[in-house]
Amino acid sequence: MIRDARPADRDAIVALQVASWRQAYAAFLSPDYLAHGLPDDLAAMWAPRLAGDEIALVHEDGDAITGMICCLTDRDPAYVDNLHVDASRRGGGIGAALLRACFDRLRDRGRTACALTVWAGNHRGLRFYERMGGVAGPERDAMLVGHPIRDIPIRFAL
Repeated sequence: MIRDARPADRDAIVALQVASWRQAYAAFLSPDYLAHGLPDDLAAMWAPRLAGDEIALVHEDGDAITGMICCLTDRDPAYVDNLHVDASRRGGGIGAALLRACFDRLRDRGRTACALTVWAGNHRGLRFYERMGGVAGPERDAMLVGHPIRDIPIRFAL
């Protein structure tokens, strides 16, 4: 079931994102940061969210949150800041369902485009976004929590 995220979901959302980042970014973020700094940084990032104008949705299976998406709507185009699915549930359609639900909400708000970025080393993610209709731009230099990376902008026409 996909539903609007609620403030009571923050801890589960942070835990899901921490687990996802620990898997995806272990190659270039320090183990100390992933173990200690990351949970605090993400908790601080999520503290003001879920009370604003962003679109935040969760996929819930029983009592467990198995996926989440957050789209920032204070910019044009709207920006998908996070899309994470529990590692044991990837490939089962949760990410696609969350992205489509987010696109529906954006269209309901009169939006015609959406963007996001994907780490250039995330080939699975890039293929997923392209299958969902995203158009990839050229790789570019970026920063991720103070570490230089290469990312790829993705744009969706809604």
